[in-house]
Amino acid sequence: MPCAVHCCRLEFGAMSSIAKLFESCFAPVSDDERTIKYVLGTCKFKHGEDAVYRLAKLCQRQHACQLNKTNGYSHLEELDELFRPKLPPQHFGEQTFNQWKVLIDLNFKWRRLKQRKFYLVLLGDMPDFVTSFRTRSGLCFLGVLREFMAKFFCGMEVEILPPMFDVFNHWDIMTRYHKVTGQKQYLVTDIAERLSKYLPKDATSILGVSWTDLFPSEDLNFVLGEAYFRYNTAVFCFGRFEPKLYRNGVPPPPIEHINGFLLYKMIRIVLHEVCHLIGLHHCVYFDCAMNESNSLDMALAQPLFPCPICLRKIQYVCRFRLQDFYSGMLNMCQELEAEFPSEYMERAIMWLQRCIDVIHLDRY
Repeated sequence: MPCAVHCCRLEFGAMSSIAKLFESCFAPVSDDERTIKYVLGTCKFKHGEDAVYRLAKLCQRQHACQLNKTNGYSHLEELDELFRPKLPPQHFGEQTFNQWKVLIDLNFKWRRLKQRKFYLVLLGDMPDFVTSFRTRSGLCFLGVLREFMAKFFCGMEVEILPPMFDVFNHWDIMTRYHKVTGQKQYLVTDIAERLSKYLPKDATSILGVSWTDLFPSEDLNFVLGEAYFRYNTAVFCFGRFEPKLYRNGVPPPPIEHINGFLLYKMIRIVLHEVCHLIGLHHCVYFDCAMNESNSLDMALAQPLFPCPICLRKIQYVCRFRLQDFYSGMLNMCQELEAEFPSEYMERAIMWLQRCIDVIHLDRY
């Protein structure tokens, strides 16, 4: 028979737990906590990842953060430099984590996403310098894109299909010659629909690369790439003759070899389009890899990496650790920059180094 003192302790312990539960149910919730839960679906994150995801609170502030200037350049100011919120806060076109998850659920996409495999393929005729391209480590052009996709969507497989040169040339695709540039363009929706018929059974999605420029509809000039959620396909191009790059009727320099700038541009396009294929909409919260753009210059000015809100969606699909994501991307960017330097990749490396340092992911 338990002693009276022991019973008393049990009763006190139970009452204390109930009191804590009651207190937690009615405890005041800060505006930051409401914002985080609204855009990310939760306020609880794995140890070491809080520093990134809690920055989502900045997206709803009229001012990015309230800084204490008494100590000079604050830690919070450094964090603000990593992810710049769109100000004033925007709501039109937003996609929170829960809205994204409902989209995936309603479209029965989890079966495809669980297959965890993307495919890349060259479409149509390609110049020799593309098909013969090799890095020092032996990667072909699509091999570079494959390696970046594998690091960005850490945990997903990426494979390369044999080129569709002859098959593509027999597809019935709407073609036009642009009235300003005089250059040939393919209707991207025609390609996407036909490419979907070649989607491997074990694929999440398939992405095709065209040397010829693309257009999305008769009333629009040009598009670098388009992803089609319903087809599980995306198509993108090298963007050789974007009309906005013409200056006084003079075309941009022709693409005659693969350099750091071209590789960065293609990496930027493919990562953006794959995010669309897993259900992400354009981001209205931060300067982000998923911002909408209507020109090559605008796309290149945007970050290579996702904001905390978009990152949460990608991580939910891929199930990676943030440490693995950022360190893997840093290693890949540094390797490519060493052989094919560009100011854009250098900027991406500096951001990654600052990110890892400031949020101290290397400690976990």
